[in-house]
This record gives sequence, structure tokens and C-alpha cells, in this order.
Amino acid sequence: MKDGHKFKGLANRLIVSTTILIAVFLLVFFAEYPLVRGIIFVLTFVLSIGALSEYHNLLKAKEINNSFLLICSSSLLLFITLYFISIKIFPYYILALVFAGIIYLLFLFQFGRIDGSLIAIATHLLAILYIVIPIMMLIAILYISSFNISGQDGRLWIIYLILTTKCVDIGGYFFGKLYGRKPLALALSPRKTVVGALSGFLCALIFSSFFWFILRLSSIEHFSVSFLDITILSAIIAFFSQIGDLAESLLKRDAQVKDSNKALPEVGGILDIVDSLIFTAPILFFYLIIR
Repeated sequence: MKDGHKFKGLANRLIVSTTILIAVFLLVFFAEYPLVRGIIFVLTFVLSIGALSEYHNLLKAKEINNSFLLICSSSLLLFITLYFISIKIFPYYILALVFAGIIYLLFLFQFGRIDGSLIAIATHLLAILYIVIPIMMLIAILYISSFNISGQDGRLWIIYLILTTKCVDIGGYFFGKLYGRKPLALALSPRKTVVGALSGFLCALIFSSFFWFILRLSSIEHFSVSFLDITILSAIIAFFSQIGDLAESLLKRDAQVKDSNKALPEVGGILDIVDSLIFTAPILFFYLIIR
């Protein structure tokens, strides 16, 4: 009964997580079809809006006012630009110009609202840098060939990223619940333990090695990476996955909010689902760009 109490709500969490993973993998598998590409962009944009809404609620809990419509409009502009990059109508460096334009617009928007401008601009930029751009990088990895990267299948890399990141969560959750005693960061997340963190790290390394060997045995050519590189990469991903989890906890603790979205029982909210991925997606994206 004691262990059963520790894993209270696990069944609901597994159902939700499994459903989401199956849907994601189906979309990834057919990602090159034009219709599916459009669906992926729309769903990812909706996901980012949901995460931004939760972020906006955290700001409201801190009595910080900002324009949710403005940040959603900025996000839409970035997603549209990325879509045209993915179908190779725009060159990828256009994103930098669009981002610069958004920064200018944020300042222009505040010219008639001088009071509180510093906090408003800072929180808008944080929303873009913390939520929108990392989520967009998930799509950028999926369509990595749009960034002049050849010889790599973005579908394999995005599956690798999602599963490796989630292995950290799964390993940390189960081993932390069963054997964890010493808190990892008591002020941020009392339920996270040192044992859970180390277990999640090891689970990511083990899965990553298994994933690499399976693809090598299958003679798949579009996942070209050495065993040393994949080991180092998975270690970095495992580390920043846990940083991402704690980062969201930091924001929630400051806002004194337990769950970012109470409408999603046993999950916590959209930010709770993607908090690790928004820290690991940039790592993998830049690895693929500079390797």
C-alpha cells in the first residue's frame, strides 16, 4: 500500500503520456507529406499558445501585466516564417530578421505605455526565448534538411530527442519514488531526489546507447553519429532535461502556483509536459547545425 500511495495517479499519467507519444510518432512518421506538415505546424503552434497561456497565468499571479495577444501574434509570425523555411521558400536566416523585427515592435508597442515598460518588454522576450523558439526548434530538428543539413533524417533525431528526454523523467520518477531520500533541490521541487536525478541520467545514457545500436544493426544511413558523440550528447541532454524541469518549478514557486494548468489532471499542464524538451531541443538543434 505504501508504494501504491507513492505512485498515486500513475495510471492516468501513463494513459495521457502514451496517447500523446503515439500521436506524435504517427505525425513524425508521415511528416514529409504536405498535409501532415501543415497539421504539425498548426498543432505545434497551438501547443505553444497553450504553454504561453500558462506562462501568462504565472505572470498574472505575480500581478504582472502584459499583452497576451501581442505575444501570440509574435509567435504566429515566427511559426509562419519557419513554415516557409521548411518548404524552402525562405532561407533560414530570415528567422533572425523576423526576430529582430519583433523586438523592435515590442518597444514600439510600449511607447504609449511608459509605466511598466521594462517588465513588460522583459517578460515578452522571455516568453519568446523560453517557450516559443525552443518549441519551434522541435520542428526545425524534424525538418533539419531545410537548414542545409544533408545526410540526416530529422524524424529519427526528433524521436531520439523525445525518448531520451522522457527517459530522464521516467527514470527519475520511478527510482526517485522508490529509493530517493535526499532532496535534489528542496526549495524548488521537494519531491525530486538525488537518486532520481542520477537514475534519470543513467536511464538516458542506457536508452541512447540502445537506440544507437539498433539503428546501426538496421543499417540506417540517415542517423550518422559516432558512439562517442551520441554518448556525450545524451549526457548533455540528460543534464539539461533536469535543469529544464527545475526551471519551470522555479517560475511556479515564485508565482506560488502548484500546477500551471489544473485542467490537465496528473500531468500538471502543457509547460510540465514540455519543460524538459524546451531545454534540450536547442542543444540537439545546434549540435546538428555545427557538427
